[in-house]
Amino acid sequence: SSSSSSSSRFEALVREHRNAFTSTSMFRSMCAKAFAMVDVDGDGVIEVKEAYIAVLLFYSKLSMFVKGLIPPTIDDVRFLVTKVARAEGKDSAVVDAEGFVVLLTMLLEHLIFRVLLQVVVAFLVVPPVAAALWDGYALVYATIVPRAIGVNLVVTALLSTVVPFVLKTYERTTDSRLTTTSPPSTSSKKRQ
Repeated sequence: SSSSSSSSRFEALVREHRNAFTSTSMFRSMCAKAFAMVDVDGDGVIEVKEAYIAVLLFYSKLSMFVKGLIPPTIDDVRFLVTKVARAEGKDSAVVDAEGFVVLLTMLLEHLIFRVLLQVVVAFLVVPPVAAALWDGYALVYATIVPRAIGVNLVVTALLSTVVPFVLKTYERTTDSRLTTTSPPSTSSKKRQ
């Protein structure tokens, strides 16, 4: 019953930030596991530092599927813990399991677009560019390397440079949603 009342208090926050992934049972299960790992005293709430550790645990699991995922700073997590706690009517900066789900929902609101961007760049943009670069190289320099191997080499080089650049640029633009409404992050230089 308290879970349903808690859910209704968070409904506006969740509706604003939800996406296809954060609406799944897998997402809720991952949140519950990360929360349980850091709630060592079993009181059902976690403070900012514990929430940050739980977020890092969650991101480490998620990064197996979404390469180059940049975790938030502790300042970002502190801001969101405070926002969620206030939405729940708490004065202290703590969140329960449901609040933690809301916190991660807000952090991951752009995840689906980011994954789509990664797929488009990796599979639709890079291969034709790589083929054109290899063909141009082969015209200028005589080579005995077959075209398929040469194109694959160029694809690998582009994927290791272009895709991370595009994703980091995207991360910076979506991170502005936190920094425009929260105090400046003191650890933003560490992420660059």
